[in-house]
Amino acid sequence: MAKYVVPFTTGASCAFEKKDCSVRALSNAMHISYEEAHAKIHSIGRKQGKPVNTGDLSKFYREAGLQMQIVGTTKLADYFRRIHRDVEAIEGRTVENMVKQLQTGRHIVHIKGHVFAVVDGKIHDKGMMKAGTRVVAVYSVPSERSVPMPQALPTN
Repeated sequence: MAKYVVPFTTGASCAFEKKDCSVRALSNAMHISYEEAHAKIHSIGRKQGKPVNTGDLSKFYREAGLQMQIVGTTKLADYFRRIHRDVEAIEGRTVENMVKQLQTGRHIVHIKGHVFAVVDGKIHDKGMMKAGTRVVAVYSVPSERSVPMPQALPTN
């Protein structure tokens, strides 16, 4: 029986949008509004309700100042290695194992056909995913670009 990883929260999302994981991941990782993230991802060619090109998304994340690490030996990871020769490659990991490695900071995790945010070890995404899914790349938000999450108000 397959083991699944359950997200901590959905985070930023839009009920009227489909195939918007790149927008949600950017919003949650950078702590910006969904609308601002949508405009940024739209600027690299994403159409409403359609996924964005993987190469364009990777280039955008790097130009936005996110630090990339290539993970694993999947065909997509090999593609990233060819176009990003300056990027550190680390041993392949699964979603479950990678999240354990990302206990602090803000990150965007790229798996085949999907990206999601991990903030301080917690997944911000819409649905469950198989724990054994291979991670292709991790983009880390440098701490000077991170905006702290708002603190919860105390309850009386």
